[in-house]
Amino acid sequence: MIKDRGFLFVVVCLLLSCGVALYAAQLTEPVALLTAKRVAKLPEIDGLADPLWDKIPGVEVVVKSINEAYLTANPKWRKGPGSGIIKVQLKAVHDGESISFLAIWRDSTKDDKHVFLVWDKNKKEYVEDKSSVKEDRFVFAFGITDNFCGCMIVPEDTINDIWHWKAYRTNEFGYLDDKRHMITTEKALRATRVNTLEGRTVWLRRRRDIGVSPYYLTDLYEYQRDRVPKYTLRIPSGSAADVTGKGHWMDGVWTLETRRKLDTGNSDDVVFAVGKKVRMAVSVFNRTDDHNHSVSKVIELDLE
Repeated sequence: MIKDRGFLFVVVCLLLSCGVALYAAQLTEPVALLTAKRVAKLPEIDGLADPLWDKIPGVEVVVKSINEAYLTANPKWRKGPGSGIIKVQLKAVHDGESISFLAIWRDSTKDDKHVFLVWDKNKKEYVEDKSSVKEDRFVFAFGITDNFCGCMIVPEDTINDIWHWKAYRTNEFGYLDDKRHMITTEKALRATRVNTLEGRTVWLRRRRDIGVSPYYLTDLYEYQRDRVPKYTLRIPSGSAADVTGKGHWMDGVWTLETRRKLDTGNSDDVVFAVGKKVRMAVSVFNRTDDHNHSVSKVIELDLE
């Protein structure tokens, strides 16, 4: 019995050490470098790729479907086809006051509608239409804390600034859904339990920035019509309106342009500055649920 316990102790130690080594490798692995060139005037944010971008060098990053091991470790997550392997062209410019990003990726279909509610005559209430198509989405993630590794699931406390463009819910009024992902190793209120590949448990809190969000859940108690959108759109305000952006789809390609002040003065936002490198990553959601998106490795942003 003692020998068995000793063997088990050794195995556990090896597993923990391998987990730490894997996480350390994620932090130290080579990253792509994206340089934000300084320009006199920022491009117009309309999703039409201002001619200015033609003169700006960029980087090509590859996003890949989330590791299936995460889905296995978290059985409550929805399993789906994923978004696959997608090449994304990234560019960035700044004018000393604000920064703009350009993202271009191929997508054979334009999915700019998202989840509808249908009237259930028997229940006399609206229920979600399970056949609804999901919208296309794109995410910029920036490390507010120094331990950003491009993965939402890390075995230590971390805070990321999230800019979430959504083809239906945010694109019409020209904003991104600005929020934070806060990961803690201690159980927290209003947090989602997540199992890491290292066999640990962390807690994920998703919080929108302070202010009025760009959409809200449609709340209807009486019949209006047979089918209605699940989300109602509105113009955001406050820190929730810090990031503007517009996406445009044409001939199987999405073009997305965004803009935000280098320093918003809000505590819930990452600060950009000349000489300060920021670690970031991007994600693509091709008409899919939250857990079946494609993610990039770490990108290092440097303002010229």
